[in-house]
Amino acid sequence: MVAQNRHEGDDNSGRSAPKRQTRRPTRFMFIDSSNGGVNAKPDRTVRSFVMKSARNRKTWSTRPRSPKEEDLVDAQSPEQLSDCTAVRYEPACSGDFWALQDIRKDSLWDSQAPASPASSRNGSILSSYGGNYTCEIPSSSYISSLMAAEYNHAAHAFDVPLEQRACLTQRPDSSLRSQSPFDCLSVHLDPYAQQLLHQFVEGSAPRLIPIDLHRFSSVAATDWIARCIQSRNGAPYIYAALTASARSAGLNSEAYKWRAITEVNKLLSNPTTSIDDTTIATVLILLAMEESDLADPRRQGNDRECSLSANNAHLNGLKTMIRQRGGLTSLNSNRCLQVFILMHSTAQCITTFRRPYAMLLGPTGKIEDYAAMSHLDSHHLAISIPFQRLYSDGVLLNIIRSVNLFILDLADWYKTGQNSCPLDPFELQKHACLLTYRLFEWYQTGEEFELGGKIGRTPLDQSICLAHLIFLVMATEPLARSIGSRLAKIVLKLRQALQRVPLLHWAAAPEAFIWTLTVGALAAKDLRQISNVQPSELAFYVQYSQLAFPSEDHNRLASSQGILQQVRQCPWIPSIFDARSRRLWVQMGLCMSETEDVYESSSEEDGLPVDDEHALGQSTTARFFPAMKSGSKKSSPRWMAESERKRNGSRVESRFSSCASSYL
Repeated sequence: MVAQNRHEGDDNSGRSAPKRQTRRPTRFMFIDSSNGGVNAKPDRTVRSFVMKSARNRKTWSTRPRSPKEEDLVDAQSPEQLSDCTAVRYEPACSGDFWALQDIRKDSLWDSQAPASPASSRNGSILSSYGGNYTCEIPSSSYISSLMAAEYNHAAHAFDVPLEQRACLTQRPDSSLRSQSPFDCLSVHLDPYAQQLLHQFVEGSAPRLIPIDLHRFSSVAATDWIARCIQSRNGAPYIYAALTASARSAGLNSEAYKWRAITEVNKLLSNPTTSIDDTTIATVLILLAMEESDLADPRRQGNDRECSLSANNAHLNGLKTMIRQRGGLTSLNSNRCLQVFILMHSTAQCITTFRRPYAMLLGPTGKIEDYAAMSHLDSHHLAISIPFQRLYSDGVLLNIIRSVNLFILDLADWYKTGQNSCPLDPFELQKHACLLTYRLFEWYQTGEEFELGGKIGRTPLDQSICLAHLIFLVMATEPLARSIGSRLAKIVLKLRQALQRVPLLHWAAAPEAFIWTLTVGALAAKDLRQISNVQPSELAFYVQYSQLAFPSEDHNRLASSQGILQQVRQCPWIPSIFDARSRRLWVQMGLCMSETEDVYESSSEEDGLPVDDEHALGQSTTARFFPAMKSGSKKSSPRWMAESERKRNGSRVESRFSSCASSYL
């Protein structure tokens, strides 16, 4: 070694000092394996990984380079050094985009989250030193060149100082890193991306099951999200989660969304991962976000067409995956994913009044009946008697009995967090969807009979069915302050059915008639007036109730308590419907005002277009992204940034602020 150094010194003796100073030092990549993280590997493995990563990042050899060559390489941009191949993503071509071949039928759910090393397919490198993390966005051969600028924007969006990050309020310190296994994910994240992911988990898990007011399902939902994130195929899910979290924080999320699509495409090319549970969950999130965008009135023209095309592509892909897996029944081992897809499919069915794209069948190939698992005695079915007196259809009465039993258990669940039937929140949510579908199926079959020239359902039975359908939807969304246009089609059908029913047909059960009018009016009050010429849907119920109960009968119904005694003979949940119904009855003229809190009819949709796509987007937003709705001013990223600026006494001029302003 000494001789070699002396020889090198002799060779360099003729060189001048300035030339020796221009020689650039050799750059090395060090990996700290002392923290026991993902890079804690034997020396041979570390060296192999380092060399392979280096070769993937740029052309590499052991031949010494001249200073000019090194300067030329260093001058190249990261985009030029990547191995990206520019291709266009065309959502309209759903058939090519979601091509599935040689699909496995077995479930690929991982029972344990693998501690995956840094993925060599994307060349991403994570360095850890002194508690500081650095992250490079993984390269991809599928990414569209049109989105390159978006990736750079997303990368710079997290280069903002902590005090200027209004939405990301907590810095991911060592305690957070020790609790969250971010060092073993298939995608490496910088600290702020980790915080976005953490906020997604913390914000999504408690509200995935609408009927779970007591949040007993949060642990199971959190565990399910963690499994998806830690899966060896979890890269697309992580990017989809980052997309949803960035949208909620007011950041530009397009880069994350397209990375999620890119990673999904990679998994679809492999028959062993194309219908993995995590892949299906990712597509469900992407579909929900595209549907939510449809409710944004700012999306018009090409933006709206793009959302529609992407929405159709994701929906066709999700349907194909479910079909290749053998239906929702094959997802029994993953109850969270099964229930979430069932919820989304049922919500689409009710909003568009078209048959759902997926439905859960029992072992016999039929829809499970809730009455079969309820232990309530026959005397609890007294709330079905009013409809029996109206001589309703036998099949419809059986469905109504099951709905009544479910409502009794649900009311007990809302009150105490426990129900007499040994069902958890996931099972209750599942049966809420199944009962909703049974009502829809009964009504839809009657319409199909009429179109085929056969005898359909009577208008009286149609009114009863549609009223139960509306009631069940509102009962299973206890925290929804407004139904909006999600039930617009059902409200319209209910009005048309009521107009064909003579008032004398309700004489045998006046309490059922009052209950039907109340339920219809509760759903109609959130619908905007289509034009100044045509009356609103709520106006019909006001006029119809005044016609049905003339002045001589008003004394009998002069108090809201008297009406409550009537409607409680039908399905009813006092904690949800009592207060809002009292205010509504005052406006409808059915009773005198007993409090100063008189309900004023106002719609959250005045001036907005109402169509199937808008209603569908509103439904998905309410179900999956309630926190993203424009609510309190103090919850908006803009207000939070202004407050931070005033508190610090300095101007906040950062890329984050400009991004939040452009988003809002």
